Amino acid sequence: MTKQQDFNSAPFLRRIIAFVLDIFAVYVLRVFLAQALILLWLKKYVILFYHDFEFVFNKSFHLTELNSIHISFIKQHELFSKGLIFIFCIMTIGFIYNFLFLRSRLSATLGQRIMRLFVITKKKKQKLTFLPALSRSFFACLPWLIIFTTLAYQTIANIGFMAPLLRQVFLGLVFGVMIIWYDSFFITKDLLLMHDIITKTRLVTGVANTGKKNSLLKSLFPNFKEMFLNIKSFTKQNLEQVKKIKEDYKKEKGKGKGKGKDKRKKK
Repeated sequence: MTKQQDFNSAPFLRRIIAFVLDIFAVYVLRVFLAQALILLWLKKYVILFYHDFEFVFNKSFHLTELNSIHISFIKQHELFSKGLIFIFCIMTIGFIYNFLFLRSRLSATLGQRIMRLFVITKKKKQKLTFLPALSRSFFACLPWLIIFTTLAYQTIANIGFMAPLLRQVFLGLVFGVMIIWYDSFFITKDLLLMHDIITKTRLVTGVANTGKKNSLLKSLFPNFKEMFLNIKSFTKQNLEQVKKIKEDYKKEKGKGKGKGKDKRKKK
């Protein structure tokens, strides 16, 4: 916790650069997670879908040649529900990224740390507690979640899965969210965005005083060393058990061969 002092609100340019850096970091994480989920989990359902589609309709799947019967088949297929779970996992990366960094000793996301910014509560507490970090992460991601959900809905609707939104409603929703959420920066005294106001937090200049220098990994996971030692100890125990099983097996095998030789001598 810091001393009660005045903090300077984050300037517009530094906040924008930090935001762009965070977008890039989240994008990299999303690409990595998407590839991992596809290779390790979703790939088999995609292959099964193409096989089932070709078997049922006696033709290959083409996105531009879908009709109401095809769409009904897709909605009932197992891939559809798995695809929704996949999209949900990808969409939550931004929220998890924000929450973990805000709960760390840095009290700032990676982009904010690079630009020497950090987040405080209205009461000037340097480190955010669980609920403020959770609420700020949610409301910071909320406008983008609304926009991307609207874009995804409109894209899927244009294929024929559902009735698309009117162009005026679609554009009004997208631009309305952006104006409401970010226009407050230019009209509030402390240069606050909507999620700053709702969660009663502020993004200010400087570096969070953690009391001592810590690496980024240690800041995110204070008990990382203890966790690593536990994993190391557990792995070592398992390797010793495997080694012992192998030795016992060799001994049993050796005894079996010895008994076989004794029987041959007797004969």
